Amino acid sequence: YGYSPRIGIKTGMIYVNDILSGNQNSFIIKIKADGSFEVKFPLYYPHEIYIRSSMYNGSVYVEPGKTSFQLFNAGNKNASSLFMGDCSGVNRDLFATVNINSFNYQKVQDNILLMSPQQYKNYLIDIKLSDSKKFDAYKKSHPVCKKADKIRELVFIFRNSAYLFEYNMMRQSAYRAKHK
Repeated sequence: YGYSPRIGIKTGMIYVNDILSGNQNSFIIKIKADGSFEVKFPLYYPHEIYIRSSMYNGSVYVEPGKTSFQLFNAGNKNASSLFMGDCSGVNRDLFATVNINSFNYQKVQDNILLMSPQQYKNYLIDIKLSDSKKFDAYKKSHPVCKKADKIRELVFIFRNSAYLFEYNMMRQSAYRAKHK
């Protein structure tokens, strides 16, 4: 809701990562006058897809053969979303916890030249533990479905592993920035 055809946005994109091919497939969203859109795409396994437009950027968990519906406020990027369909509970819980991410690129950029690879790895382990604790605290006051619980924990592991591989790149970037 919050969409008006007067703003002139008629399209967006959905991006679907394909682990089988290693490609990211894109699908154009054609936005109707009421702000709604529908898109079908091939999907071989459950995972998150990414929605990108000038009104909204976010991800939605989908599964093959199942329907997902998301209502978001086009006028307020910080507003919560309403999910319906087969994966509504998973999406609700993932959306509510999407900002649990203690990694701070600027802090790393400022300190990485002083960090050995082992110190950087230890820093990342601390980040993962911090995020897991924040998620555990959230779960104490909010019920989270088992699937969203598992996905979020796997995201913490994956994200931590991905940051590990960025050590050299971040170190080189910090060195270039410092020495112009």
